[in-house]
Amino acid sequence: MSVWLSFIFIALGTVSLVLAVTNIIQEDKNSVDNWLFLFLGVSSFVWNFGVSLFTMQTTEEGAAFWRSFYLIGAFGIILMSGIIIGEWIGVPEPLKKAANAYYIFSTLLDAICYYINFSIISLLNFKIKFSQTL
Repeated sequence: MSVWLSFIFIALGTVSLVLAVTNIIQEDKNSVDNWLFLFLGVSSFVWNFGVSLFTMQTTEEGAAFWRSFYLIGAFGIILMSGIIIGEWIGVPEPLKKAANAYYIFSTLLDAICYYINFSIISLLNFKIKFSQTL
């Protein structure tokens, strides 16, 4: 892929990280919303950095590693976005705890299923291909 596309992804991730860190420095450090926004910015940076390096890979192994790396950021974005929306909507406290627990559990279950599917199965397929070439 284009180096410019990778540069754009890194620049966008850096902007989101700087905005999130600036927000936590300048605003109330005890606010839950500010810390969630910080984790959302960090997740966005991880996703953008991983995608930018994923697009520059020329081998399957390198691309598989960076795909797994950027999906950590993608799952973080999904998780933090859901929790932030729940905070902003003003859901009642008992319902908010149950919804956050369900949301966190379903996102982590999705991440575990992804890594089992792509990491372990891809590794087994690579070993089978490698053993057939010998």
